[in-house]
Amino acid sequence: APTWQPDARSFDRNFANQMLDRVKNAVTNQDADTLTGYMAPSCRVFDRDKNTLQPIVGRILKDIGPNSLILEFSDVNVATSKTGSAVVSFHLNVQQKLPKATVSYLKCAMKLYFGRHREPILYGLASGDFWRVEQVESDPTFTLPTI
Repeated sequence: APTWQPDARSFDRNFANQMLDRVKNAVTNQDADTLTGYMAPSCRVFDRDKNTLQPIVGRILKDIGPNSLILEFSDVNVATSKTGSAVVSFHLNVQQKLPKATVSYLKCAMKLYFGRHREPILYGLASGDFWRVEQVESDPTFTLPTI
């Protein structure tokens, strides 16, 4: 499971930026487990659950290669509620650095809806509350090709 949220009781802009930095690092390091580890069990992205999405993301990252994808996050905003949820909205720009050019793949507005989830830690000896993505929205919407 991702390590960025243990004991985090509040979700603020600083916390959101730390999470987005870890997403960038996971992409750079081709770490699909960390990327899908942020998802709640009920979350679906591209109409796929995290267990189905993980090998697809892993293959995409492997095919593209390390250090070639560039993720840029801008206009990061956080809204929280008293019910223990948070929404992180931002603009995402995904590019790939090639030897002679940089290709832009995606520019969109994103919203990630987070909730607190109690999960086992220390091999089930204890449990902790973790922030997990419950829903993802993008504008424009897009689909993931079948691989």
